[in-house]
This record gives sequence, C-alpha cells and structure tokens, in this order.
Amino acid sequence: MNGKTAKIIAILAACVLTLVIYLFPKKTMLDTNPAVVELPSLNSEDYFSELEEHQEANLDQKEKEKLAGWKQLVSESGSKRTDLYDSISSIWDTHKLFSLSAFWYEQKAKKDGTEKSYLNAAYRYFDARKQSVDTSVKRMITEKTIAAYNKVLDLNPENLNAKSDLGVLYTEDGSNPMKGIKMLQEVVAADPDHEMAQLNLGLLAYRSNQLDKALERFDKVLQINPDRIDMHIYKSQVYREQGKSSKAIDEIEKFITSAKNPEMINEAVKMIDEIKGEAK
Repeated sequence: MNGKTAKIIAILAACVLTLVIYLFPKKTMLDTNPAVVELPSLNSEDYFSELEEHQEANLDQKEKEKLAGWKQLVSESGSKRTDLYDSISSIWDTHKLFSLSAFWYEQKAKKDGTEKSYLNAAYRYFDARKQSVDTSVKRMITEKTIAAYNKVLDLNPENLNAKSDLGVLYTEDGSNPMKGIKMLQEVVAADPDHEMAQLNLGLLAYRSNQLDKALERFDKVLQINPDRIDMHIYKSQVYREQGKSSKAIDEIEKFITSAKNPEMINEAVKMIDEIKGEAK
C-alpha cells in the first residue's frame, strides 16, 4: 500500500469500527496530558480515580463545582440516585474523555443492572481504546470493553450492535479471532443489512487478502447505506491491488464527487495521480 492511499485508509479506518465517523478528531484534554496513561493500578478502580483527579485540574471552575457536588451526592445516596452517574459521565463526554465517562456508566450499570447502562459503558470504553497510547492501559480498557459487551449480551442476546462490536474486539484483540469472525457472521445471518457487521467482515477479508470477498462486502455496505462514501476508497484500494487501475480511479472519482472535506478531496486527487503514474 502506498503512502497516499495509506493516509486516507488510516483516517477512514480510525472511524470504521464505531458508530460515529471521526475523520479529523479535535484535540481533547487527554491529548494535551499524555502523562495520564502512565498512572498505576491498571487492574483496579484506583487507576480511574487517579486519572480523574489528574483531569479535574483541567476543568473550569463551574465544572469542578458540579463534579464535586455530584460525587458527594453519590457517596451519600449510594444506589438511590443513579441519575447522578449520568451527570458525572456527561462532564467527561463533553471533553471526549471516554474512559472516565465509561467508568461512571459502568458504576451505574453495577447499581441498576440494565442493558442500557452496560451498553453506555461499552460504547465509551470502545472509543476509549482509540485514545489509549500505552499498551497496558489499552489492554485493560479492552478487557473492560469486552466485559461490558458480554453483560449486554447476557441481558439481551438479540442485541446485534453489541454482538457486532464484540466480534470486532475479539478479532482486533487477537485473543480469539475465529470467535470474533463467527460472531460477525452470526450477525449478518440474523440481519443481512447490518451495516457495521458487513463492513467489518469486508475489512477482515481485505486484511486476509480475500479481495473479491472484500469487494462483495463493501458493495453490500454501499447498498445498505449509499452515503458511506469511504467504501469507494476501500474499493479503489482493492482494485489497485488487483491491477485494475481504471476501476480504482473510477471509485476515487465517486468519492471525490460526494466528499465535502477539502483535505480528503486533495488526498484523493493525489491518489489518482499516483495510480496514473503507476500505469505508465
């Protein structure tokens, strides 16, 4: 894979496994405080307590007061005020510090035991994995993500979104890739129009050099959701690796026609120039 294609693929791949596309994420407080990933006690709540203490210093005074008040009420009310966990999580969601918002939703889930609370924790832990640059922290976050999704499926085995995400985790984590693939296949068997499961099966096919299967999956995603213009970039790369330059260029042009981000469009134009250069 060449440089320009890799750049676009990398940007797109960063958003492929989540429910929201983050093509160009804004800086968060975590970005400006890398020291937080070195905090100790990765296997206990101490890690999140110390992480939160570190990040509280970056809040404005009004947020600090709200947070302190809500945490005091939590300590006083025990399990009676589960709404307080939502309020605390909302502070960290605002700053895209998803590991902290996930932690508080997890505490809420332990109190109310609901599918919704475990799912809120799982989604945020899922996003927090992308923010983790320290290997041990990412490992711990991954384990918490898997545990939260498994809780969701224990409560509702028919939650296909949770099953799809969990399948991705098992394949990405490397702990049980075949189990992950099987889960994704079960999702599309139950719902052939499940966009994320089809997409992730396409990515897995691409990574394992099953290029024709990857194309089938990417075409299916476009059939399900014509607005997923990132599929044109993936299809272009597949055609490029197959030596089908004309088809590769056609797919990039489809992407350019629909894209709105100038930087992405410029990179796509450069990709076309590279493909034309390779064909000479």
